[in-house]
Amino acid sequence: EGVGGGGSERKESDRQLKLKTQELLQTMASLEKKVEDDIAKWVTETQNMEETRLNELRNSIDQVFHLLDKKVNNTDGMASLFSPQSTQSELAAIREFQKTTDERTKRMLAGLESARREYDRAVYAMTDLIKPLSEEEIKKGIKKVDTPELRLIMSNINSSVASFVETTSPRTNEEIAPLLQSISDGADQRLTEGVHILEEQMRSGMQRARYQIWSRAKGRKAEAPAGQVIVQNGGVTIVTPSGVEVPLLEGMSDELYVDDTDGFNTFIGVKTSTEKAQHVVKLGQMAESTGRWLSCARQKLWWMSPDVGSYKNNIPPETQFFLADAGGGMYVLMLPLVGTFFRTALWGAGGKGKLEMRIESGDPGLKSSYISTSLLIAAGEDPYLLLERAFAAVADRTGTFRVRSEKKIPKSLDDFGWCTWDAFYSKVDPKGIKAGLAGLADGGTPARFLILDDGWQATENDKEYRADDDTRSDVGAEELAGGGGIEGDDYAASQLTSIRDVPARLLTWWYTSVVEKSEYDSVPVRVWQWLTHHLVKEDLMKYFAEATDWSKRLTSVLPNAKFQELDKLVREIKSEFGLRHTFCWHALTGYWLGVDTTSPKMQRYKPIIQYPCIPPHYDYTPGVLAAEPTMAWNPSSFIGMGIIPPSLIKDFYSEMHRTLSDACIDGVKVDAQAAITMLGAGLGG
Repeated sequence: EGVGGGGSERKESDRQLKLKTQELLQTMASLEKKVEDDIAKWVTETQNMEETRLNELRNSIDQVFHLLDKKVNNTDGMASLFSPQSTQSELAAIREFQKTTDERTKRMLAGLESARREYDRAVYAMTDLIKPLSEEEIKKGIKKVDTPELRLIMSNINSSVASFVETTSPRTNEEIAPLLQSISDGADQRLTEGVHILEEQMRSGMQRARYQIWSRAKGRKAEAPAGQVIVQNGGVTIVTPSGVEVPLLEGMSDELYVDDTDGFNTFIGVKTSTEKAQHVVKLGQMAESTGRWLSCARQKLWWMSPDVGSYKNNIPPETQFFLADAGGGMYVLMLPLVGTFFRTALWGAGGKGKLEMRIESGDPGLKSSYISTSLLIAAGEDPYLLLERAFAAVADRTGTFRVRSEKKIPKSLDDFGWCTWDAFYSKVDPKGIKAGLAGLADGGTPARFLILDDGWQATENDKEYRADDDTRSDVGAEELAGGGGIEGDDYAASQLTSIRDVPARLLTWWYTSVVEKSEYDSVPVRVWQWLTHHLVKEDLMKYFAEATDWSKRLTSVLPNAKFQELDKLVREIKSEFGLRHTFCWHALTGYWLGVDTTSPKMQRYKPIIQYPCIPPHYDYTPGVLAAEPTMAWNPSSFIGMGIIPPSLIKDFYSEMHRTLSDACIDGVKVDAQAAITMLGAGLGG
């Protein structure tokens, strides 16, 4: 009995210990959640505080420009702009502006004020000198009056206000107006640049704070074999754990600077002298001791692929990830970053380790001379641990994503799934879906997760390109190309039959044999681009409309005729085949060419036609065209993309997803996300 009692006591003791342990774990989880919530609240409050300060600055700038505009538009003449008389409210506006603006703008304002005072003194002095002169002398010009006092005055005028005082000859209001406008525009440009710099400084400060807070809160530590990254004297050096210095880069542009570093993770920013929408900055040349490298670069608008090489090889354009053997047992990782408004990519600059950073906003009108979030450089002996640390550092700094170890894996990923795309492309229908699920079940691999891909939505070509028959109607899915369309040369072979079609056949051969294999800026590509926008546009649009889905737009958020009873179909296949999750596909813009701006069912979203930010529509060539030159003769370039304005996009998605949810759909696969990277003109990139 004693032994039995002791066993019972031990069991009770174990049970109590287990309960206490669970309580402790719950308490720790609650504390961790509270710490994260408190940090998130602090960051939000700080961001709001900075936003308030920024709004105050903008308001004060508006007041100053209101004052400037009022004076410039005054019809009393040039002197009114520099009149020393100001109302109390005007002085208060200027004082408020001076309190909130940055030092660079203050210096500019001080310079303008100094120029105003110098001009006033010069005008008063010259007036006194001119009075004794005769009318004839005045007409000949005051240049003939040669006194030390006048020479000094002229020197002061030319040095301080040379933009509008070039001679002492009298000027009419019509002559003065453009000079004043030039001064106003110059001031406007410098003030705008100052505001952009101030905003970027605020963003950079917030990102540095977020990086420090989150890295500490999450207990981030550099792995034992981590290397230190030292940026100095126009180069980058890696210091191994044993203290050995390994050269990495030399000849860095002086426009690059270290925005933040903890010694192991170094964030590089860019400061240039000119505001641009696109910057090309020399990152430098890697040391000859650099060994093999691995890159991931865009080879299509929406795809990346790996590439490998050595010191002598040129890295691909649009490289998004670069890992290299730096020598000395160290690996170096370079991650081009996507900041608030600008994104960066690495480009080779001719081989032999030469690298460039290409930084662009995606909007010709969105320019800056200061981009704080551009590149991460990190190094370590273990490339796997290096990648884990570096990506966590980027996540902590940008706050735009979480690393995989911190994400909750969806339950759907535990199931074997099937996507209808490769079996049917957009020719999918309910009968085919059931047949595919039955075939998998009969083969002993029943699907528990289904993605209904392209083919369920209501879509149509623009009215002028609607064809009587889809040339794919008699072609099985297995005969179509990877994009669900007929290849261009196959289409040409089937459609061109007479002797009059010989030029078209030659043109098709020239495109597939020459143009497709040429670089974007080569002569064949430039010639082809001109031809597509001037001579063969209609022929290409006919091909897109009859043999592909690339020119179609979404006409309704409701399913098409094949899937009018989508809810019934989903309930049936879930019941019959044991599906746990069913997802539907849609493009980020609705469909491949966006939404139909003429469709009555789309009018509530006020859709517009937006052209990609590429020639000939804009004087702007995004870097991705080097990897995907065909975007220059894509349907979106010919007839534009139908997009929902940002202010209404939430309503669009909400209605589409509500429709799917009502049909028992559990989630969505969102495709064509990269398309919006070329549609940012006038929308902030």
